[in-house]
Amino acid sequence: MDSQASTPTTNSAAYQSIAKAKQKVQLKKKQRLEKYIQENEDKLIKKAQDLRDFAKSECGLISDEIRSKVWPVLAETINDQDESMSSTDESSSSCSDSDFETAMSSLSVSDDGQSSDRLSESSSSIEDLKSHPEWNQVEMDVHRTLARFPPGTSEDERVTLQTDLTPLIVRVLKQNKRFRYYQGFHDICLTLILVLGSENAYRVAKILAHRTIFKRYLTKSLEETAMQDLQLMYVLLFKHNHKLEEYLREAELGTLFALSWPLTWLSHVLDDYQQVVTCFDLFLSTHPLMPIYISAAVILQRAKEIYSTEKDMPMLHALLSHIPDTVDIPTVIEVALKLFAEYPPRMVKTKYLQEYEKECEESMKRHARVPPADTLSRYSISKWVVAGTMSAAAFYLLWTKSYLELVR
Repeated sequence: MDSQASTPTTNSAAYQSIAKAKQKVQLKKKQRLEKYIQENEDKLIKKAQDLRDFAKSECGLISDEIRSKVWPVLAETINDQDESMSSTDESSSSCSDSDFETAMSSLSVSDDGQSSDRLSESSSSIEDLKSHPEWNQVEMDVHRTLARFPPGTSEDERVTLQTDLTPLIVRVLKQNKRFRYYQGFHDICLTLILVLGSENAYRVAKILAHRTIFKRYLTKSLEETAMQDLQLMYVLLFKHNHKLEEYLREAELGTLFALSWPLTWLSHVLDDYQQVVTCFDLFLSTHPLMPIYISAAVILQRAKEIYSTEKDMPMLHALLSHIPDTVDIPTVIEVALKLFAEYPPRMVKTKYLQEYEKECEESMKRHARVPPADTLSRYSISKWVVAGTMSAAAFYLLWTKSYLELVR
């Protein structure tokens, strides 16, 4: 009886001990980062690889004060990374080197180190921005961001940030006539503005829009971009946990439940602000498909919940479309990095994808669901993964509804 009664106290003491140990580790890392930045303040661009290593290591960059100095460097050097970053030109589901070249030429730098379009940007008045065809939609989404502000944000601060956010987004959209706002890009920009302030957030958002995977999201349909990228999530599951992938495939779950994850870098579905910015640390410092690896890692961590849920698409969609607080994001990041090392993007988008498509077709044959020979290709991976009964348009309706319920 006595030992049972002492269990809660024992557990509480253990939890506090672990929490203190974590705080100590984070404090030491914070001190190392601050010292490193101070010693290299005038040459951070040259130290970008070291900063990337810090950003993707345990606990990320620790504080927003550090992030405010490091994120612009990570963004500025985002296409200077190694071959694993530039290898994304292998398929239509990722950024191409030509995209990077186009962006660099359109954002040429003058002798004083400033972008050559600075003058035209500064001349855009609020009236000019309001005339942009996307202004109203952006403004509506920005007004729904109440739940996304960190605890402790005052009403005045929130109003100021929301007032700055809509013009920031529209300024980015004005940079390219092909840019079309998608619901969720405001989540990206909100996180940037919370950490960096308006002007630096704009500069980083502009780089992301021109030189990363977001260029595709802003210029093409979600079916052509994010939903195709999310197919690779199933390829990763197939390689790492075939049983789990098969369970989801047989339920014809599709990718819609996870569509907001890469589009918003998880900022729409994570309730904890520190988890959000830690994910941004990772995404700014690694391959553009890292959100897909994170998505696979989230699914892997929730395997027990999935198996405890009926093999039914609506039930699994309802389960997985929300990421609960019980999901351990540091562990998810650790798993995602291991997946990335074991199954690099070059292989996932070629050899492993082909293996998965073959498995999908053979599985259909085993279940006697073979369509006519001339239409077989249309029923392979897309049948199992995209779950064509719901489109990106349906996603927008569901997402908007969730926002409205959130802010009522």
